[in-house]
Amino acid sequence: MPDGLSGDCSMIREDGSMSSGYDEQAGMVWVRIMAILAALGCAMLLGGCYVCISCNPCPSVSAMYVVNGNDTVTRAELDGRWGGADSLDGTIATPRGIAVNPATGKMYISNYMHSTVTVANLDGTGGMVLPLAELAGPVGIALDTAAGKMYVANYFSGEGGTITVANLDGTGGTYLSVAAVRFPRGIALDPAAGKMYVIGLYEAVTSANLDGTGGTALPLTTLVDPYGIAVDPAAGKMYVTNRGNHTVTMANLDGTSETVLIITTLSSPSGIALNLAAGKMYIANAGNHTVTVANLDGTGETVLAIDTLASPEAIAVVP
Repeated sequence: MPDGLSGDCSMIREDGSMSSGYDEQAGMVWVRIMAILAALGCAMLLGGCYVCISCNPCPSVSAMYVVNGNDTVTRAELDGRWGGADSLDGTIATPRGIAVNPATGKMYISNYMHSTVTVANLDGTGGMVLPLAELAGPVGIALDTAAGKMYVANYFSGEGGTITVANLDGTGGTYLSVAAVRFPRGIALDPAAGKMYVIGLYEAVTSANLDGTGGTALPLTTLVDPYGIAVDPAAGKMYVTNRGNHTVTMANLDGTSETVLIITTLSSPSGIALNLAAGKMYIANAGNHTVTVANLDGTGETVLAIDTLASPEAIAVVP
């Protein structure tokens, strides 16, 4: 093991100094440190910066992933630091949705105008377009990681709205015709209950089984140009962003007990993701190029102004 390194997990502070497990008097320059750690597999990349080092396998790092209107993905810590952007090897175009699988270290992005899905590593490398032809203007995307499936909302399917279900490698693509879905946008899953929740263009959310059957329009009345959706199955709640009036609608999963959350920093809110462990929601604001973080009841809002955000359309969070 190189001089100055120990077997304990250690952290690099924001100012570049080293914490426990390192000889801070060793005088090694930053580049040399990173070269050694990278060779040992002890460095973790987040947002284009090495922020964690360990001589044991690094733990998962909490992060957000945001797709931008300029065909990039911003990766940042949950407090907005270390915000870097990637084009995923040039494989994304008019991205509208994103979903992540922390277990495999992969992200999946729906490309609206090209009707494709891009998969890449969470560090932005290895971007490739999946061999999935059964798409039509994909917007929202959600994963059932236990079943190895992705679900994609096809906006171009119009009045006879369809959802594409496929394996995570892009094979086995099939169109699901879901009753009551029109011009589908956002989508969220509750795999344990076997349910999907799909936003349509006309102020509607449809609940359906994961095989596409049983489509039912929910009795929501407070939606105004809804776009993004996230669900909390344990609490029986859904959260829907309203682009038309810059709010979030919270309701039961059956569409009852609606509450409009007035979050003053929202601006054309698009994607939404939940960090249930922390009791937080993260909302991508297409109107002012920011991310709003708030409690699940809409209180305690904070705006994250990350330099690399550009008309953000969708967001995913790894707690």
